[in-house]
Amino acid sequence: MGYETHFYGKLEFTRELTREELSTLDRIINAAELDSDEVFEAVNRQAEATRAIERDGKGPLVINAREGADLRAAFQNLITGEGLSPQYASSLYIADDGTGLMYGSEKTYDMIAGVNFIIANGRERIPGFGLKGSLYASTEFEPYTWLVKINEQGWAEQVPCKMEDLPPEDQQKYKEEIEAERRAWKAACERFRNEDTGFRSAMKGICDRVRFNAFLLRERCETFLTRTLHL
Repeated sequence: MGYETHFYGKLEFTRELTREELSTLDRIINAAELDSDEVFEAVNRQAEATRAIERDGKGPLVINAREGADLRAAFQNLITGEGLSPQYASSLYIADDGTGLMYGSEKTYDMIAGVNFIIANGRERIPGFGLKGSLYASTEFEPYTWLVKINEQGWAEQVPCKMEDLPPEDQQKYKEEIEAERRAWKAACERFRNEDTGFRSAMKGICDRVRFNAFLLRERCETFLTRTLHL
């Protein structure tokens, strides 16, 4: 399960991107999702080498998610390395209006490395690419709240922050997003409860029919045996 982390707001693009540039950016964001027979074989060979080195070739084959994501990115000639994570880049998505990046995952353990992977490779493939602004982070562990902030050099960094320290307009924006998320979760839970009630009702009907059919079958068997014994 792990701890949940939620990020609110949007990292905006420093300039408007064309449709082709947005497609390029989307491929960078989802680099860790690349799949093919060649990639599959490479990931497995990597796992086999790790097993041979660390466990003398014994035990189950373990696929390391981070190493697998880095390998998939390398297949696409993308920049990887310390502080750059294609694995966590996929926690973001391009906003519907095409003006920036928003959070779209359940939990992310290294958002800074994910954002910086996007920045590093975006700069390589999209002229003048950059991000600005911040995301407000709310987590279940210390420091509980902080910012993913784009610094003066254009890179993402973690900055300590409390809601009350933000400018009033940012406080209002983030509070509205948090409340909207809570309403969405409440509605989703209500739908689930309704669907679950319907499911249980349907299953009860099925079980009742099964029991009734079993009763009829038993009656018929008893009738058949009675007639047979009387012959």
